[in-house]
Amino acid sequence: VVVCVLQLLLLAATSTNAASITSVSPRYGSLEGGTLLTIKGSGFERDGQVGSTVPYVGNVICETIEYYTSDTQIVCLTGANAADTLSVEVAIVQVDGASYATCLGACTFTFRSDSTPLLSELKRSAVPSELIYLGGYLRGEYYGDYDIRVDGHICDIA
Repeated sequence: VVVCVLQLLLLAATSTNAASITSVSPRYGSLEGGTLLTIKGSGFERDGQVGSTVPYVGNVICETIEYYTSDTQIVCLTGANAADTLSVEVAIVQVDGASYATCLGACTFTFRSDSTPLLSELKRSAVPSELIYLGGYLRGEYYGDYDIRVDGHICDIA
């Protein structure tokens, strides 16, 4: 009887919940990095064990924003990369080894030039404190998504 109890305890101690990725959002972002990436799935925490959970886009670590991260979601900032579609992976690193989350959905992220802000023109009024015209491409849908500064001062966007 004692042997059976020990075997059951051993099985319980060595079984782990496998991590999985179900979605990645958004599916594309800037070549310059800085895209806020949300990875959804399960098993991202290590059940209280010492170690780390590390998201990757390709071979580059995606910087985790801990405040928004849980067992079912990782939010991170992408690094810079050339135009390419890369796999998104989550490494679960513990004292006894590492494993990767299984992809159960769309697990790729594409770095695109059309998602990269581009400043193509700058015109300044001859009169100090007048308008500055910035021309180019900003990603996103709303002016309120941006914080443009000149010499540390926030500009009104019109």
